[in-house]
Parts: sequence; structure tokens; C-alpha cells
Amino acid sequence: MAHVAAATFGMRAGTEQPRYDVTGRAGSAEIRRYGPRLAAMTDVDGPGRAALSAGFRRLAGYIFGANHVARQIAMTAPVGQFPVVQSPVVQSPAG
Repeated sequence: MAHVAAATFGMRAGTEQPRYDVTGRAGSAEIRRYGPRLAAMTDVDGPGRAALSAGFRRLAGYIFGANHVARQIAMTAPVGQFPVVQSPVVQSPAG
């Protein structure tokens, strides 16, 4: 069983984008400065695709009002999901 946090970043047509200033360029990429923002994150245990789906549903519920103040939160792009697989770390003394 993998531990999945939920990275593919992308834009959906019609999704509001937060305001930003372009501070530079790196080739064809823009370097942007965004203002303060709220980020929501959840951890889900389970097999990859099922865990990503469960995490997405949980966050969507939170965004659409299933949160501590029962209020919808604006969802702006970019939106990202990424699997984080955690495995045990073994350390031994240097010798």
C-alpha cells in the first residue's frame, strides 16, 4: 500500500486564475510572483489511482463547502495532484 498525498499541474478552460506579476523569463517560461493564497492538502493511504481519486473528492468537498465554516472557497488555477510514495528510510552509523 502506498502513501499518497495527491503532480501534474494544468489549467482548465474557464477556471479563474489568481493575479500575478511577471518578474522575469527563463526561455519561453514566465517567472511569476503570486500574492498570498490558501492551499488545501490531504493525505490518503491506498493504491495510486484510487488514492488520487479519493483525495480529489475530499478536497473538492472542502472547496465546495464541506469545511469548518461551511463556505465555498474560490478555486483558481493552477490545480495540482501528485502521488507521494513513502518508503521506509534505513540509517546506519557512518564507519
